[in-house]
Amino acid sequence: RVHVSQEQDMVIQEEARVPKITGLDSEDVSETPTSTLTLDAGQGGSDQWIEIGPWEAEYITIGGKNNNASFGARDQSALLLRQGYDEADKRLQMNRTGAILMQAAASMPVLIHTNPTRGTNDTGGDIDMLVGSGDTGHGGNMTLTSGDTVDARHRGGFLTLTAGGNNNTVGGRGGVVKVTGGFAGGTTDCDLDYYECGGLNITVAMYEAVLHGCTGDAGSAADSSAFLCGTME
Repeated sequence: RVHVSQEQDMVIQEEARVPKITGLDSEDVSETPTSTLTLDAGQGGSDQWIEIGPWEAEYITIGGKNNNASFGARDQSALLLRQGYDEADKRLQMNRTGAILMQAAASMPVLIHTNPTRGTNDTGGDIDMLVGSGDTGHGGNMTLTSGDTVDARHRGGFLTLTAGGNNNTVGGRGGVVKVTGGFAGGTTDCDLDYYECGGLNITVAMYEAVLHGCTGDAGSAADSSAFLCGTME
């Protein structure tokens, strides 16, 4: 064991080959014990980079401690990538319970892209965004919201969904935009009397009739369940 006190530095100008690097044990620092390990670039020089696994590494793992949490959950291994010290400078953050925050700097985009070069004989790749399943309470929500603005004579941000195109003249077809509601498997204790449409309660009978092209029967205005369907001769 090589012991270097707080007043000493160790300078190695080539490689230091060791199987493990850790911070100090708490008993190694008498006044303010800490086990924090700090990696930083040196002062000056042409480049002040920190490179992890640039040549030989086949797998790079960051974090992984799980303090007796349930399977799939994290209780200790918080991770943070930032470009400054303010809250707005956080770029990727995972807290101790596994929540994830990803944000760009002000006016900068967040780009998630597969196969950006559109190379020959390459597929475009898929991007899947999925809210996981649970067994307590309602299912998780997914929200897409474009940005607001307070600038005069300008609009809020667009929200655009565009399916992919195909310029090939031989059977080329454009992609399809599909919006599908969730499956309802309830057979008991269900509320099947009304639909809420834009804050207006509509009976199931009225909804089904209008859906199939029927109109209300003027002669039975007091009865919202009477409808005329089709052409009467």
